[in-house]
Amino acid sequence: DYEEGTWTPTLENYGGSPTIENSFYTKIGRQVVFSCKILLDGTSDGSNFRILGLPFTSLTGTGAGVFGAFRSFSNGDIGFSLIGANQTQINNYNSSGNNQTYNGAGNDKEFRFVGIYFTA
Repeated sequence: DYEEGTWTPTLENYGGSPTIENSFYTKIGRQVVFSCKILLDGTSDGSNFRILGLPFTSLTGTGAGVFGAFRSFSNGDIGFSLIGANQTQINNYNSSGNNQTYNGAGNDKEFRFVGIYFTA
């Protein structure tokens, strides 16, 4: 099974108007590789920084584990990003392991996400 295409990420509860582009995925068998670029527009927002709308639901069940995404940006608390079992969202955390907020991530910042996860 091989498929490639685009996906439409959205930001959960973000009060601004972000710019989201370069949202691509490739699925080979059960493995999904995805990417996107997000620019926060400077809106002050204390909500948790979550990206919704992954192209496929992640694997579920015992031993499904946690799947990761890499994000890069400058001048901020980088932390890490995770995709939990049976999810279509990316959860972002600061370097202390707490939920990353949009304000904590930084206004007017560009984020680039690349991730790998498995689907059922």
